[in-house]
Amino acid sequence: MDSLSAKEATDRLVSIQNLFRVMMERRPRKPERRLTRLQRFLLITIARQGPLSMSQLGQILDVSQTTISQFVGTLESQGWIVRDFDPNDRRRHLVAMTTKGQNLVEQIQMTHHHYVERILSELTAQERAQLVAIAEHIASVLASTPDLLKEDAGL
Repeated sequence: MDSLSAKEATDRLVSIQNLFRVMMERRPRKPERRLTRLQRFLLITIARQGPLSMSQLGQILDVSQTTISQFVGTLESQGWIVRDFDPNDRRRHLVAMTTKGQNLVEQIQMTHHHYVERILSELTAQERAQLVAIAEHIASVLASTPDLLKEDAGL
């Protein structure tokens, strides 16, 4: 394989990432699972991190309070999340996952897992091992140098 500069490798990987995202978005879904990417991200975030305030959710998604209220309202109307008063501060609401929402997140993650597994099954065992080793190395670089992810780092 030819050697690549960091920019060339980045261009290729971003292109592959975009193709993967488009393919994931185009998969047929049941009506109750036709969520936007942000809605799925919001549900998965709440499932992983537990109850979060509206402000925290707005910061995580980098959206206004009006937008986060709309997202939460939509997901709440489907019965996937609930808003309740924070027991430590009655002035704010916490958004938590319902059992129905948790089941939906588990289905989404299982489907995603199976989809990726089907793609990886097209690689040889050696290619899969190389891919995992490289991904683990990238993860260790990110973990050991969190400043790489700062918005103004190196720009």
